[in-house]
Amino acid sequence: MTEIENVLGDSKSLVYLRNPIATAKYKLSHTQQKVFLEMALLAKRYPDTIIYKLYIIDFLKKINANTNEKSALKQQIADMATVPIYINTTSRGSMVNATIFASVERFADNPREYVEIEISHKLKPFFIEFAEGEYFKYEIQNTRQLKSVYSIRMYLYLKSWKRVGKATISYQDLRLATGVEEDEYKLFGDFHKRVIKTAYDELREKTDISFDYTLERERKRSKSSPVARIHFKIYDNGLPIPDTQEPQLIIPLVEPDTDTELLLLAKKMENNISENELTPMVVMYGRERILDVLHLASDQVHKGIQIKSLIAFMHTALKNESGKGKSKALLEKRKQAELVNMHKEIDLILQRGLNDFKNQYFTSLGKHADQPIKDKFFASIQQDIAQNPNLVKIYKNERQEWNAELLQNSLGIHLNTKSDDEFAMMFMESLGKPIHRIKGFWSYI
Repeated sequence: MTEIENVLGDSKSLVYLRNPIATAKYKLSHTQQKVFLEMALLAKRYPDTIIYKLYIIDFLKKINANTNEKSALKQQIADMATVPIYINTTSRGSMVNATIFASVERFADNPREYVEIEISHKLKPFFIEFAEGEYFKYEIQNTRQLKSVYSIRMYLYLKSWKRVGKATISYQDLRLATGVEEDEYKLFGDFHKRVIKTAYDELREKTDISFDYTLERERKRSKSSPVARIHFKIYDNGLPIPDTQEPQLIIPLVEPDTDTELLLLAKKMENNISENELTPMVVMYGRERILDVLHLASDQVHKGIQIKSLIAFMHTALKNESGKGKSKALLEKRKQAELVNMHKEIDLILQRGLNDFKNQYFTSLGKHADQPIKDKFFASIQQDIAQNPNLVKIYKNERQEWNAELLQNSLGIHLNTKSDDEFAMMFMESLGKPIHRIKGFWSYI
């Protein structure tokens, strides 16, 4: 059965599949998304039929909507009978093409008015698969409480990464994922307020997850630079799971790109797997676990052990938790090697220029000292020369003139309170390359 990896994806497509063949230029409204989820639940609960009743007032109360919106709800449901959906069912490009609902009929069964919704025979298996999905789960009750369509989409995206606990997405991809149109919220400040901040407040108050986020700018040290990526940390909200017997759904909102490192590592092996096979595994288990088993497989190959099927090897390793932590250990080893190399590079720069920088600092410090301090220091130099006449060769030239720069430098050394590490950081800062120490090694900030 086809694995529907992304539903209600961007603002221009109803369904975004692993190998999309076509897209429907239609955007589901906030209410229509909730109707879609409700039908998936009913398809799961009653698999032997294709016609389902949706009681208008009951549903409006369920999604916390105003019961005066009956007419609008009925019209939006009717419109869904005209929305096309395309599902790629085989690797050779076979496709199911139908409208979301085959038909919609309204009935005035007072006092409980309802609409009768028919799902096409062709789509019924996919609605059930959708409700039984194998990826990331969430309680539908959570999305019923959300008022913003952007909050629903943000919830779906973040919930799909809850297993990993964090997610990074480009600003442009987040606009697509949350369904923001090209001409909406063009300024990031508006997008931040209307989409991210709204979802931040709503999810924290009404759902089982919350999140924090940081903005990564194109020029990292410029607060005015455009936002390039958003880094999310995802938490359990501490709220009790709503008391509901309804089955859980699985709807990753966007299919993440499988990064180059994973693909290159997979392709190094004779029986490598495609990006289409690798991406769902990343979504399910997280990037780190996939790296674990790929490194494990790479070790086996280097030892001369043949792997007949890489994907089978990976599934077995994931099931048995083999190689757990391997990528983290390798990453730490690589980071340590990078830190050592960075330290050597910084140390070489310090060797070439730090002494001159320190001498310039000492000279300036002595030159700008208060006059009483200069007088006292000069008196002590004269006293030292009186006790050891050979010192005069250091402080005076052949014409018996005082070396003012040397005296200033000596006074600066005498007055200095900075450590060698502080001087190193000051020097590198002056070069526009600020540094600090990590575990005893110099590193760029």
